Amino acid sequence: MPKSVQIKTPWPDPDEEARRLRIPKRRQKELRALAEEFVRKLQEAQEVSEGKPAEKGKKRKNASAAA
Repeated sequence: MPKSVQIKTPWPDPDEEARRLRIPKRRQKELRALAEEFVRKLQEAQEVSEGKPAEKGKKRKNASAAA
């Protein structure tokens, strides 16, 4: 029985992959914006599911610092 072999290659760079797929720069920007929005919404949903209030852009103040 032949010995098993694992071929390992590094993950492709997103810019290289976009060039290979011939995606225009403008469309790349649109896709990045969609991905960032998706991640932001996913993080907000995760905060809500953990019972933490999802605050948009607000930082909580430390109660001990206010006293």
